[in-house]
Amino acid sequence: PLPAMAEARRLDTGAPREFLDDARDVVAAQRIWSSVVLADATGRRLLDTRPGAEGKGGTLAGEPLFQLVQRTSRPAISPHAKTPAAEGGYTTCFAVPVMRGGALRYVLVAEIDQAEWLRFMALYPVAPDATLTLLDQNGLIIARTLDNDRWVGRPPSPTLARRSRGKPCVARCRGPL
Repeated sequence: PLPAMAEARRLDTGAPREFLDDARDVVAAQRIWSSVVLADATGRRLLDTRPGAEGKGGTLAGEPLFQLVQRTSRPAISPHAKTPAAEGGYTTCFAVPVMRGGALRYVLVAEIDQAEWLRFMALYPVAPDATLTLLDQNGLIIARTLDNDRWVGRPPSPTLARRSRGKPCVARCRGPL
């Protein structure tokens, strides 16, 4: 859905506010996404689907994920990151470039809260005595089916870290992301 949103004709009008209602509908339908943010090519936040975020502006220019998409004009995924202290959780972001005429016009970012990864992992059958662990690209735990609160944001056991190093992803997500 995020790449499809990047193709939306409403983004071609030069008035991305028209896009806000559509983005809120997509966030509601996805369920795993907590928000969608649209920034212009310089990083200026144009819209944010979070309640109360409208009109707060700000910039994504200093964010490594935004900079990567800006530099490469390719989709990117952030490492798992701690949210601001007031929110007290972790999040992962997916970003896609919105290209028009071969140039970067916007960057579209979908955010996924850590609890959603646990719900996603619950869809996979796991033996009662097994533990399923999801790692980010830096080898930190995004979610874990056993003692999640204790382990999230930390590195896995040395054995799991060693076994997962250099391994391709076991499964590619073909779901709601």
